[in-house]
Amino acid sequence: MRSDLLKRGAILLSVAAGLTALTSGSAALAQSNLAMEEARKQVSSTLDASIKAAQLGDVSALDKVYAPDATIIDSSGQSTWSEYKEKNFKAQMATMASNSHNVAVTKMDVFGDTAVLAFDYAINSKPEAARAALGDGPATAAILTGSVGIFGKGTMVLRRTNNEWKIVHVQTAGRALKPGEREKLQTMLGPQ
Repeated sequence: MRSDLLKRGAILLSVAAGLTALTSGSAALAQSNLAMEEARKQVSSTLDASIKAAQLGDVSALDKVYAPDATIIDSSGQSTWSEYKEKNFKAQMATMASNSHNVAVTKMDVFGDTAVLAFDYAINSKPEAARAALGDGPATAAILTGSVGIFGKGTMVLRRTNNEWKIVHVQTAGRALKPGEREKLQTMLGPQ
């Protein structure tokens, strides 16, 4: 009888220890999920800030979200952010107001201090802004007829350092919109 009581007591202690470990594990998992959700929000906020700054042509705001040595790969080639903003971005600033940008994140993974995004993007022209920025000419005529628009796919890698997320890599591949695609994209990505 005493042996049975000891066995039952040992079983109860084992069950209690298991429940304690399970509860602790569940609490740690819940805390981990909260941390992951917060990281995803911070990454999304960094992406939103980069889109807004690009649309405004605000280089100093972009400097806050891009690491200086970030790799940029697009149709113009490969460069660091510091090189890209001097060679490409500043030249594009005059026409930034004539474009609307829409980005739809299709996948986001966060691995500790690294985040990887896949996204679709569309750049559509705004005819009234194009005329103001570019005056009358072939580029404006193309925009006014709706023949300018780009749809593409991209990837972005962000790294958290000192509790700030910075873009460390972007690669985009875009192409001109084909006839009839503008309406399809507006449905897919929302109003431009």
